Amino acid sequence: MKITLDIDQLLREGRISQDEYSRLKQFAAETTSSLALNIVLAFGIVAVAGGTIALLHSSAATSILGIALAILGGYLCSAGVRWTLLGNVLLPLGALTGAGGIIAATDGSGGGFSLVAVLLIAGSLAAQSGLLASLSVFALLSALGGSTGYQHAAYFLCIEQPLLTVSAFSILAALSYFLSRVASPAYSRLATIFS
Repeated sequence: MKITLDIDQLLREGRISQDEYSRLKQFAAETTSSLALNIVLAFGIVAVAGGTIALLHSSAATSILGIALAILGGYLCSAGVRWTLLGNVLLPLGALTGAGGIIAATDGSGGGFSLVAVLLIAGSLAAQSGLLASLSVFALLSALGGSTGYQHAAYFLCIEQPLLTVSAFSILAALSYFLSRVASPAYSRLATIFS
């Protein structure tokens, strides 16, 4: 649960002591540093996955490499605290690389995007990765025939089956929101991101 408080104002009003103020300010600094590191790490993972896909020029090799990295990352996540950070980097990197290979191998078909969505959801649960949870939603959109585009200074969103898309995403959003209310905090966060 996140709570927003103006601790400067609370200190001025005498509602918290100087010691409480210092302690809360230190917690805020730790959270800010963690958020900045996660943002940089997410951009790095996406960049490395994109570069790997571009360099290999083979959907089969990209898929195999990605799935192998994701499996290794999942193993390291479960191996213990010492290797968790490396596992939390390798699993999303492998999942994104493998997803690119699968999409290329299936020529962007709905089935390929469905498989990618399932793999991204599994990876997000294994690594507790909000990045993979959010990207799985876009894979589901593509599986239902939706797409996005960009042309000079204009963005596009195409929904081929609006009733199916709105119905499916309404149900998924409600279901994942409900799960976020009953799941443990780590998985509650992922369900909220997905919702």
